[in-house]
Amino acid sequence: GGAGGTSSATGSGYNYAGGGGGGGTYGSSANLNNQAFFGAGGGAGGGGYNIARDLNSGAAGGRGGGFVFITANNLNNTAGYISATGQQPSDPGAPYGQYSTGGGGGGGAGGSVVLLANTIVNNFTGGIGANGAIGGARNNGYAGGAGGSGRVYARYNSYSGSGTIQTNNGGGTASPDAYF
Repeated sequence: GGAGGTSSATGSGYNYAGGGGGGGTYGSSANLNNQAFFGAGGGAGGGGYNIARDLNSGAAGGRGGGFVFITANNLNNTAGYISATGQQPSDPGAPYGQYSTGGGGGGGAGGSVVLLANTIVNNFTGGIGANGAIGGARNNGYAGGAGGSGRVYARYNSYSGSGTIQTNNGGGTASPDAYF
């Protein structure tokens, strides 16, 4: 998962809070055939003070991705998502229209997708995935960290189609965490 944001020193009466850390990736890509996890939730952003010394809460972290297990003779994905993607956190708000100094929440990590089928046809771009979410944006505090990538494991006799399988972290970096 991503690291949390950095807290700054107090300046001009403000204390800007650090963002929450992104949810971490569980397990090892070398053992995807016998490991499956729910995604870790992202950490909450820190609270900061505005010039009036009012505490501005940081945003909550995003929820981690779930766990999808599908067993079928023929799995045909032509128009939908099979996803265990982490949740993007909300951004810190400014109470009463003030200048917010709370940090953004961390992105949730991707969970696990396990597909066991004789035949898999995947013709939907991005249709199978376990991506981590981006960290929450900052208002005037610091942004939250990105969630780690999830895991996809597929066992089949025949695979076809032009669709993609994604296990990206919240920063958009592809991760080699899909096993076939």
